[in-house]
Amino acid sequence: MKQSKYSLIITTLTALMLTASAVAQEDDDLKSDDEYAEEMSEHRAHHREMMKKVKKHHKRKMKARLDKLDTNGDGMVDLTEYLANAEQRFNELDLNGDQYVTQDEAKQKHREMRKQFREKRRKMHETMQEEKLSLGQENQ
Repeated sequence: MKQSKYSLIITTLTALMLTASAVAQEDDDLKSDDEYAEEMSEHRAHHREMMKKVKKHHKRKMKARLDKLDTNGDGMVDLTEYLANAEQRFNELDLNGDQYVTQDEAKQKHREMRKQFREKRRKMHETMQEEKLSLGQENQ
């Protein structure tokens, strides 16, 4: 009985010492308030910069869309220009030219567009990789 009490005490003390050691190690791994604040400040600055780029990208895309619709170049899209574009899009979806767009035609056109988009992204990715390689070689 005495030996089991001693074993229990020794086991408990060992567990407490290991726990204290682990807690002390965690405290050493924690960043100071200043380090954390600096890291968060850098993160927020990066986020703001990325949001500026996203907004600029969307603004360019919207202008390009409107410029494409504005066939007479007056800086505005009137109903005739808008409807002409809508008719063109409809005709692109009407694959068999019967003046109706079926669900199958829409699905097929969607698959074609996705394939074209993937190919465009693949080419863009390859170009970026080539640019990285050429920049890396120039810096050597």
